[in-house]
Amino acid sequence: MLGYYMYHGGTNPLGKYSTLQESKATGSYTDVPVLSYDFQAPVGEYGELHPSYRKLKVLHLFLQEFGDLLAPSECTFPKNMVVDSADTHSLRFSVRHNSSFNGGFLIVNNHQRLRQMESHTVQFQLQLGEQTITFPQMQFENHDFGIYPYNLPLGNTVLESCNAQLLCRLGQSYVFVCQEKPVFRFSCGSVPTLVLTPEQAENAWKFGEKLYLTAGELYREKNTLRLTTEHTEESIEILPEHIKWTVKFPKKQFSCSIQPHSEQAAHSEYFLQLQVTPDKECLDAILNIEFTGGRAELYNEAGDLMADWFALGKPWRVSLRRLGFPQKIILKIFKDTQPVYYEYAQESTPRLLRAEICPKYTVLLPENLV
Repeated sequence: MLGYYMYHGGTNPLGKYSTLQESKATGSYTDVPVLSYDFQAPVGEYGELHPSYRKLKVLHLFLQEFGDLLAPSECTFPKNMVVDSADTHSLRFSVRHNSSFNGGFLIVNNHQRLRQMESHTVQFQLQLGEQTITFPQMQFENHDFGIYPYNLPLGNTVLESCNAQLLCRLGQSYVFVCQEKPVFRFSCGSVPTLVLTPEQAENAWKFGEKLYLTAGELYREKNTLRLTTEHTEESIEILPEHIKWTVKFPKKQFSCSIQPHSEQAAHSEYFLQLQVTPDKECLDAILNIEFTGGRAELYNEAGDLMADWFALGKPWRVSLRRLGFPQKIILKIFKDTQPVYYEYAQESTPRLLRAEICPKYTVLLPENLV
């Protein structure tokens, strides 16, 4: 299932007399950080786009363009439908059929949270009255999923089947996503198609009738587009014209010096000295913290809690712009002894492994590219 809670992470306000976070002491199911309410949301607590955002963006773009065909369709499951979530051997699939055009979508899923799924090489067949729809052979690895059209009217022809997912329209062209060699079976003739790899699709941003492919982040700002990236060089390819544009940024020399204050079995503390000088080409500076232990907290020099985090098995990223670009902060790391739910086991000793500052560069795209 897709979880949209939270879609955009946030930060709990501090109460006048107490903290306001959910906790078992106040009747909730588990304890959560005092301030952070990120919950691994697609858009993070500080506005960063997490990897899940890009994966959801592929689905959302398809729904925006073709949701009117999917929404009224009826769902059909196979007779041997998988009902056990612990089943890592069986491939999950179903059909959404729209009787208005006698076609629809084959939906295949080989993802199960926190499990390793078996690979599958399959060829699906659908029986629609006297018509048999045969899909090209497809390969599904662990975590793969897809929505594959059949009997879909496109332009002046009908796409009977394919091994590629629909993404969007660009004028008279249709954009698909395929990790193998794409195979399209039309009733007659064809339509102009553009085929992206899954990685390209996750890096695709549609504005108007153009598709921008970039590993950076794009969003509209007034009458143009703004690009943000952590790389000193970023490229964009614009479809359908296949225009390529590259921008380079002078490398920012930001630094973070670490002074250990105490390292103990249950609690460690560090002083961090930060040197950050933001300018118009620097949207933000991300403090990237790798640590072992259950949770971590950041305090200013006055002892006020500024940010906190429960370990997720990956670095904690904190927006220094959100914190006002402090020069000195105190990092505290704890090993949780309370029954808090963690997806990953805590390391035995709470300790800072690494802390560095990653600049986020930004630029407005030239008008001729928008």
